Amino acid sequence: MKIKLDPTRLLALVLGIMMLFAFLKEPSLSILWHFLATVGLAIALYWAMIKIKPSHKNIYNSIITGQILFLIVHPSSNPADFAVVLIATFLAMFVKFFVEIRKSPVINPAVFALLLAAGVAAAVPGLDLPFVSWWGASFKATLGPLTIPYLTLILMLFWLVYGVRKWRKLPIALTFLAAHYAILLLRGGGLEQVGFMLTDSTMLFFAGVMLIEPKTSPKLKRSQIIFGLIAAISFSVLLESNVSYYDLFAIAIANLANIWLLPRRRKKKVVTA
Repeated sequence: MKIKLDPTRLLALVLGIMMLFAFLKEPSLSILWHFLATVGLAIALYWAMIKIKPSHKNIYNSIITGQILFLIVHPSSNPADFAVVLIATFLAMFVKFFVEIRKSPVINPAVFALLLAAGVAAAVPGLDLPFVSWWGASFKATLGPLTIPYLTLILMLFWLVYGVRKWRKLPIALTFLAAHYAILLLRGGGLEQVGFMLTDSTMLFFAGVMLIEPKTSPKLKRSQIIFGLIAAISFSVLLESNVSYYDLFAIAIANLANIWLLPRRRKKKVVTA
């Protein structure tokens, strides 16, 4: 019996495996609370919001949003940090349901929510800015005596080959990665630094999960290449400028550029007698 998964469910499965090993590596109560504040709250809000605004939205998309927040925002036992994670998850789901153009968000909901949450935290005394460490995007997985040094790298490569390709978004990921490493070398980055980044899955997670989000990235191949280049250049410029959340802003800039990349409908000529 063959079990076939569509790309959305496959991504949820891949991220779920990463979450499981991230917890098994360093099991703690704070990570359990982190799970409830991200994936748990995202699922609860999905069922609440779908009653407020009935739609055909796939619950797996909401689960993936929660999983992304779980994996990139660092877990903490600090109540202020926990509150910001709750705010980010709520904002991500709110954006997913209520901030749309043509039934689609303009900016990746997880990215938009974290940037908004950072703004809220900066304005409210006592709240700390979200600590976006990408902690679950790359790590050595340990389960008892078994150690898999490149588990997340293997999972991300698998996802790129089987998931991103099925979504027909591979040109975005490959263009971004090629441009990013080229810029790194041009800026004087050593081969050791490039080699480390090639074996670290964080950039694959960035390019293959965050950047290629189907509804906020282009469909046409030419537009995807331009999209990937814009993201890579924005990433490099913002990083060199020491901009906070440069990685998230790079995705947001590319998402906004996607509005320009959208194919224009040609107006039909009206023939008059």
